Amino acid sequence: YLLYRRTPLLRFCLEEEAEQRERLAESVAAEEAAAKEAVQELIGAPLAWSSESQEVIDFRKVMRQERPTAIAAHASAQVWRKLPTYRDAEPAMASLTPSDRFRVRVYLTPDIARVVFATRGMAVGELLAKALREYEKTMQDSSRRAEQMTLKVLGSNEYLGEGEVIDYTYVRRCLKKGKDIELLLVPNPLADLPPLPPPPSPPPSRPSPGDLVEGQLSPHVDSLWDISPQFTLRVKVLSVENLRSVEEALRMRAKAGASWQLFVRMCVYIGGNPLCDVKETSLVAADDTGNPQWSEWLDTGSIRVCCLPRAARVCYTLVGRPHLGRRELDEIALGWVSMQLIGHDEQLVQGVTSLRLWADEEANPIGANMENVSFYGAEPPVLFVQYDSYQRPVAMPKAAQRSSLEQTELGASPGPEKVVRLKRIIEGDPLSPLSADDKRLIWQFKHFILSSPAALPKFLQCHSWLERSQVAKMHSLLHQWAPLKPTEALELLDAKFADEEIRAYAVSRLDGLSDAELSDFVLQLTQVLKYEARHNSALARMLLRRALACPHQVGHQFFWSLKAEMHLPEVCERFGLLIEEYMRCCGPHREQLMLQSTVEQLLIKAANLVKTVPKSERVALLREELSAVQFPPKFQLPLDPRFECSGLIVEKCKCMDSKKVPLWLVFKNADPQGRNLTVMFKCGDDLRQDALTLQIIRIMEHQWERAGLDLRLSPYSCVATGDEIGFIEIVLNSDTTANISKKYGGGAGAAFKK
Repeated sequence: YLLYRRTPLLRFCLEEEAEQRERLAESVAAEEAAAKEAVQELIGAPLAWSSESQEVIDFRKVMRQERPTAIAAHASAQVWRKLPTYRDAEPAMASLTPSDRFRVRVYLTPDIARVVFATRGMAVGELLAKALREYEKTMQDSSRRAEQMTLKVLGSNEYLGEGEVIDYTYVRRCLKKGKDIELLLVPNPLADLPPLPPPPSPPPSRPSPGDLVEGQLSPHVDSLWDISPQFTLRVKVLSVENLRSVEEALRMRAKAGASWQLFVRMCVYIGGNPLCDVKETSLVAADDTGNPQWSEWLDTGSIRVCCLPRAARVCYTLVGRPHLGRRELDEIALGWVSMQLIGHDEQLVQGVTSLRLWADEEANPIGANMENVSFYGAEPPVLFVQYDSYQRPVAMPKAAQRSSLEQTELGASPGPEKVVRLKRIIEGDPLSPLSADDKRLIWQFKHFILSSPAALPKFLQCHSWLERSQVAKMHSLLHQWAPLKPTEALELLDAKFADEEIRAYAVSRLDGLSDAELSDFVLQLTQVLKYEARHNSALARMLLRRALACPHQVGHQFFWSLKAEMHLPEVCERFGLLIEEYMRCCGPHREQLMLQSTVEQLLIKAANLVKTVPKSERVALLREELSAVQFPPKFQLPLDPRFECSGLIVEKCKCMDSKKVPLWLVFKNADPQGRNLTVMFKCGDDLRQDALTLQIIRIMEHQWERAGLDLRLSPYSCVATGDEIGFIEIVLNSDTTANISKKYGGGAGAAFKK
C-alpha cells in the first residue's frame, strides 16, 4: 500500500489496468445482451425451445470456456476486416477459356467503363493494376494506389481479392454463360481502418473433477472396466404416467367392449444394430383408473456392463395390444424414447430416470436421441425406469487407458482367391450390408488392406462392439489407415457409424475442405447433426468454428439451415443451442441476420393476408400491403447474401395462381447499376426437400466438371427459412421441362403416341 502511495507511475498503471478491465467487462456485457436479444427475436426465448437439463447447462459452459465472449468479439472483428469473396476450389475447366483470353468490363466510375483483357492465369492484382492504368489514362488522375482500391462485382456484394481472376465463382459463371464480366473499381472500404487492439488474454482453464490426471480418471470416479464381468446390463421398468394421450389413442382404435393391455419393449443398439435380443415386460391392463405399474427387471443377458460401448443407446417402446388380439397384427406402438447409456459427461447412467415419450411410433434406433422436451402440444406420457446403482460415479475410461488394451498382431497375407474376394467386398455397394463371412475376412486381413482408403468404411463395421480389445484395435488402425479424401469421409457420418471417435475422424477429414467446398455440404451436414449422440459433438464444433470464420459463405447457410427446422421438437433444442452460440460470437453478422429475419416476417404477414381474399382482389391487396411496408434502407435476402436490396418494386410484384398462393417479388438492387432480383416467396410449402435436391445437383455438377464434363447446368437458388416458409430464385427467360415437352414434344399425351 505504501509503495502504491509513493510511486505515481505504479499507481497510474494499476488504475489504467483497472479501467481497461472495467471497459472490457462493459463491452462483454453489452455484447452478450445484444446476442440474447437477437436469439429471442429470431427463435424465441430459450425456455420456448430448450430444457434446463445438465447437458444443456454443460454445453453452454463449455462453449463459453472455449470461446469467451471478449475473445470471440475480437476474432469476429478480425474476420469482418476481410471483404466477402467467393472462389471455386477446383481448377477451371479448359473449355471456359478456349482462347486463353477473355474480356472484362471495368467501370472506372458508375458511368464510365473500359474493356481490359485478362488471361487464364492472371492474378487479381495484375487485373487491378490494368484497371488503375485505364483510370489514370481516362480520368487524368494518378492519385489512386493499388492498396487503396479493389475490384467489386457489379450489383453484388462480392469482391475479387487474392489468387487468380478465373478462380472466382462470378467470373466462371459469366464465362460459362457467355455473359460480360462486369467489375467496378472502388475504394477499398477496409484500407483506412485503424489497427485492432491486441486480443484479450484467455482466462486460466479450470480442470473439472473428471479431467485427466496423467491419463487416469479422478479418484472420486470408478472406471467402467473395473465392474465385475459377471454383471450384465439390466433395466427395471417401473411405470408409465400421464397416459391421457395414450388412452385417447386406444379409445380411437378400440372396438366396442374391447380392453387393452400395455407392455414395454426394450433393446440396446449401436448405430442401428442391436447388441442384445429384444426384451419385453409382462402385460398390464390399460384403464382410466391409474398408471400402469411393472417394477420388472429386463436383463440383456449378453451385454456385460464392463464392456459397454461408449455409443450404446437403449430404446424403449410403449406398446398396446387388444386383450384377445394377435401378437404382431394388432399391436399398436403408443410411444417411444431412446437415451445414451454413457451420458454426455462420460458417466454410466445410474438409478431412477424419467423419460418423456415421443408419440405413436415404434422405437427408432437412429432417431432423436433425447426425450420429448414437449415445448409444443400436450404433456407426453412419462416412462420411469431404474438402472443399477453403484457406490460412486462410474465413467468410461479415458483415451490413454482405452488404447492400452490394443493387442499386437502379425498381419496375415491372403491367398489369391481371398485377394479377389477382398477386392470385390471393398468395391461393393456401400449401401449393401456385409455378411458375417465378409466381416470375418476383412477383420482377418485388416493389415493387408490398411493402404486402401476405400476399405476403411467396410473395416469399421467388422469388429465386435462387446469385445473391448477389438474396439481398441479398431480405434488404433483408424488413425493408421490410408486417409480418406474429405468427400469420401462423408460416408463415416452415416447413422450406422455411431462411435464418436469414428465420427471425429470423419470431421477432421472434412475440415480440410475449403470454404467453397464446405458450403456445398452445409445443408447435408446440418441434417447429420440429428444423428449425433450429444449436443457437443465434433461435427457441431467444426461447423460452428468454420461458420464463424467465414460468415458470408458458410455462416449464412449454417444459420438458415438450423433455423428452418426450429419447429421440429426433436431437434429444436440442439439447433437452438447452436444458433444461440453463433449469435453470441458472430459479431456484425448478427445484425445482418436480424434484418433478413425482419424482412421475412414482413413478407409472411403479406403472404398470409392475401390468402384471405378472393383471387381477383389478391394482387391489389398485395401491392397495397407492400407499399405500406417500411423496409430497412439496405438488407440482404436469406436466398443469397451477395444480393443487397433496398426495397421492392411494388408494381412488378404479384400473386401466383397455385394453391398455396406464392408471391412473385421483384427486389430493388441496392447498387443502382445492378440488376434487380426476382424471387418467389412461399408461405405454406415445405422447401427443405427442394433445397436438398438442388444442393445435390450442384454437388453432382462439380463432380462432372472435375471429370472434364460441362453439362451447362444452372441450378437456381432455394432456401427454406422456417416451417413451410422459404425463397426460390426466379430464372428469367426460362421455361419448365413440362411446358417445353408440351410445346415441342407433341403435347401432354406425346409419350403415349407411336
